[in-house]
Amino acid sequence: MVACGSRTGLLAPEEADAADASHEDAKHKDVIPPLDVVKKDVTPPNDCPDSGSTLVYVVAVDSELLSFYPPTASFKTIGLLSCPAGGASPFSMAVDRKGTAYVEYDNGMVFKVSTANAACTPTTSQQQGAFTTFGMGYATLGVGPDEALFLASEDGHLGTLDTTSFKVKTIGAFVPSLQTAELTGTGDGRLYAYFAAGNSGGSAIAEIDKSNAAVLGEDFLTFDRGDAWAFAFWGGDFWIFTAPNSQQTTMRYDPATKTSDVVAHYSSRIVGAGVSTCAPE
Repeated sequence: MVACGSRTGLLAPEEADAADASHEDAKHKDVIPPLDVVKKDVTPPNDCPDSGSTLVYVVAVDSELLSFYPPTASFKTIGLLSCPAGGASPFSMAVDRKGTAYVEYDNGMVFKVSTANAACTPTTSQQQGAFTTFGMGYATLGVGPDEALFLASEDGHLGTLDTTSFKVKTIGAFVPSLQTAELTGTGDGRLYAYFAAGNSGGSAIAEIDKSNAAVLGEDFLTFDRGDAWAFAFWGGDFWIFTAPNSQQTTMRYDPATKTSDVVAHYSSRIVGAGVSTCAPE
């Protein structure tokens, strides 16, 4: 498995089922509003470095750790991970406020990773309940500096991972249901999920209520995730790493104008991304 997993395709539904699904999608869109991109009018803590100098960090399926700088859409290699994961492959990644990465492998093992030199440190994290493999991302609690590492299980549950005890706390099932989602968050407390939109292609981004896993708003996108995906929020835009037709494609999505464009490609599929909650919003 890669990214938030290498998934098998689903059989095409019968015409009647497709019509029913279309009707349900229409009702779904009526109920949930589009993403609200208005930044909260709050004063953030001053514990952060210059936000414009923060980077997005990504991990590729071949274990490369890289930085990605959104203003220039450029990648830079940091190093090759050598985490003792028993032959497993990277699956997801998150980065805390101070720039420390946590990389999950597709056997459920989680390693603490330096974003300076790609050095791995084992943790005591184990597969727990529904959280065998999961998407992951940090968001602040309130406006910080306290933050939490949020998890999205494959079957559609939201939880948190304590990076001291490495125990998972389940918050609840996403409502409406979202499966195989990746997560990213912001310094003013917002949490977002990126997920497949139905069985006919396309994808979507939803804002998630951190307290109960309810979907607060969502935007539907015109492009597919492919078989590897990750995303991060930086500078008011979402930076989405996809692999349609197994080719790595980096997209920028502007939630204010509801437009997207291709900004970069990389030679290997990217399966995880993380960004400090000190990044510009």
